[in-house]
Amino acid sequence: MAQFAAFFQTCDARGTCSCGQSRYVRMMRDPARLLTLDAMRGFAVMGILLMNVIAFSMPDMAYINPRLWGGETPAAFAVWTANFILVDGKMRGLFSLLFGASAVLIQQRLADRGEGLGLLYRRFFWLFLLGLCHYVFLWWGDILRLYAVAGFVLLLFVRREPGDLLGSAILFFLIQFAIVAAFSVSLLVGGEASLPGTDAATLREQAALHQSGYGAIVADRLARIGSDQTALLVLSGFEALGFMLLGAAMLKSGFLTGLWQKAEYLRIARLCYIAGGGPMIALAAWCWGSGFDPVVTFNAVISWSLPFRVPLTIAHAALLMWLILHFDGSRMIRWIGAAGRTAFSNYIGTSIVMTTLFYGYGLGLYGRVDRVTVYLFVPLVWSLMLLWPLPWLRHFRYGPFEWAWRSLTRWRWEPIRRC
Repeated sequence: MAQFAAFFQTCDARGTCSCGQSRYVRMMRDPARLLTLDAMRGFAVMGILLMNVIAFSMPDMAYINPRLWGGETPAAFAVWTANFILVDGKMRGLFSLLFGASAVLIQQRLADRGEGLGLLYRRFFWLFLLGLCHYVFLWWGDILRLYAVAGFVLLLFVRREPGDLLGSAILFFLIQFAIVAAFSVSLLVGGEASLPGTDAATLREQAALHQSGYGAIVADRLARIGSDQTALLVLSGFEALGFMLLGAAMLKSGFLTGLWQKAEYLRIARLCYIAGGGPMIALAAWCWGSGFDPVVTFNAVISWSLPFRVPLTIAHAALLMWLILHFDGSRMIRWIGAAGRTAFSNYIGTSIVMTTLFYGYGLGLYGRVDRVTVYLFVPLVWSLMLLWPLPWLRHFRYGPFEWAWRSLTRWRWEPIRRC
């Protein structure tokens, strides 16, 4: 836990720096600082595709275990290893950090206008419904429903000081670890037979389903919606909430708004990469050594990696903050920041593009592209993510899905065109 405490060594529990001025208050008086959040959100939404490309293109369990689908070659295993150590759970963690930080910003603006949290409750209600539509009509891997549910709990904490937020985040991480560890122990007792979705017949059925028509795919999601929602909350709910609280604390401490020294970001990144990287490499070696045994690999990905995903997510955040500050004002940061301002639209747009490429109602490539080759699609989609937002935002205030969410939340047509 020492790495967590390092975030707050330059400010006390009330978010006050050595000069006695609240870093958070200073940030709120300087809206330009929010560009750091936009750019980091842009990096996060692009990074999420690095792992989701497998979930878009192959049966569910291929996301967990490379032996089950996508080619049993050294190159395929190496790609899985790199993603397991550096990407899986960490980009989702970054997104969760930023979600928590954004909730704090909105709460503060509401408080400045003398308003309560009603707008945030409506915001999360509509996010859940939009996520439900995303799950049913586009892609099974939707994360928005989880964020909406966790967001309702987050609102109980948004007014707290950084130290309290940090302590609550650690508590929720521990609760999540206890849940997934208990699940892992049950799998060790029950063996591979207790782990569904790993047998060849089930994998072939999933491939055939996703190579079929749109109606069959939607019907399957409707049949699974209850069990999928439960699994999502149980296996990821407390972790997401922990990251959201951590993001709120990092915002109030000035970490996410660029108020720390650049050298401090590098120091935190180095410490957290050391803390999380070594154990993750050891877990990857364990999976390799087991021949990617289904139970061993599932437990490593879902359970035993959790304590190390947290410091690695923090390390990524610190390194990205350094990059954003170092290249502040560059064309690269402007384009990535615009992608972050339209992250919701980019997230949904990615689902539209990828399912059209891989599902049967599109090009039907599902299950037919190996684990290495499928990553050739990633830079193509990244290009789309980066090319459209900046020209769009010259003429419009929000991305299309950001505008729809905002209008639904306020229950009125929000102006979208710039004057």
